[in-house]
Amino acid sequence: MSKTPLNEKTPLTSSSAEPEDPNKQLYTILSICGLITVNVIKVQLTAHLFESQNYPTAYSFWSAICTIALLIPVFICKPSQFGLPTREMMPILTAVVLFTTFDMAFQNMALANASTALVMCIMATNPFWTVLIETALYCKTAHFVIYITVCMLVVGAVLVSLGSPITKAGTFGIVCACAGVLCSASKAVFTHDTFKQYKKVLTPMALLFWIDVCMLPIYIGWTMANGELPMMYDDAIAPMFAPGNLTAMDAVGESPYYKFSMLTVTGALGGVRALMGFYVLSFVTATSTAVVNIFTQDLNILISIPLQHLPVTSLLATGLSTSMSTSAFFTYIKVNKGFLKKVDENCCGIKETSL
Repeated sequence: MSKTPLNEKTPLTSSSAEPEDPNKQLYTILSICGLITVNVIKVQLTAHLFESQNYPTAYSFWSAICTIALLIPVFICKPSQFGLPTREMMPILTAVVLFTTFDMAFQNMALANASTALVMCIMATNPFWTVLIETALYCKTAHFVIYITVCMLVVGAVLVSLGSPITKAGTFGIVCACAGVLCSASKAVFTHDTFKQYKKVLTPMALLFWIDVCMLPIYIGWTMANGELPMMYDDAIAPMFAPGNLTAMDAVGESPYYKFSMLTVTGALGGVRALMGFYVLSFVTATSTAVVNIFTQDLNILISIPLQHLPVTSLLATGLSTSMSTSAFFTYIKVNKGFLKKVDENCCGIKETSL
């Protein structure tokens, strides 16, 4: 039995009748490689930063400031990269800003009330929720192989997270982690939808700029309420303007220059990582981006084994092998468009399929 192919304009599918633009394929590969590289460096530097500077919310606020400061000269040199949000796109832009803010808020609260391993275990389900939200938003299902692959990816990522001991499992922390992963998945889906609808209005740089600008007032109130902003200022910023303190350097790590530089460089890398993530979302679906993020998480764990002397357990080894092999398979079926058609023909007896 044959099916009439549907008009393939949704992010869950791609038309095999229309050839892929070679430049788009190149940009997609470069953006994904860039996201993985920046993400790995950023995570390693952030882990080192938080060993001596523990104000994550204020750090996010500073990262937004650094990102805006980096983007302004780019807009001056290349005005075509700037854009103003239109009235029509304000609802979806507001959704992206709110989901981004709540994503960070819930993750911070979860980490404060539950063990990191448990929070990461819950956050590892991101691809599963992302593909479900995409299915609901666009009212079109993906191929069943996609769903199976995403589920296997989540299983591997969860096993990786369970490879570390769970020392604290507060109910409030678990609820916050669940809310955080839903906000994270929703943020990715709505960001991709923003690029799909308004790619001629806002570039990835312009979207990142306006999101950070809109988040600054939220961050100011948030960091002032929990006392992190004054803490960050007294620890890493104020000493830069106190010459007497610059001569008292017992160690490199205690130098005001070192603390401020680490805070600023790592914060700026956060903006670069967000920008690379936006470029990836402008080319591929939110589900594909979630798969890339899981692969990056696995890569960070592999790097942390020798650098941070991370113990290798059977769960960790099983999870890493499952997660990384599933990520490779997901990439394969996305690159080879004919694979899913062969599955339908050989396993389901369907000669032509739209998904």
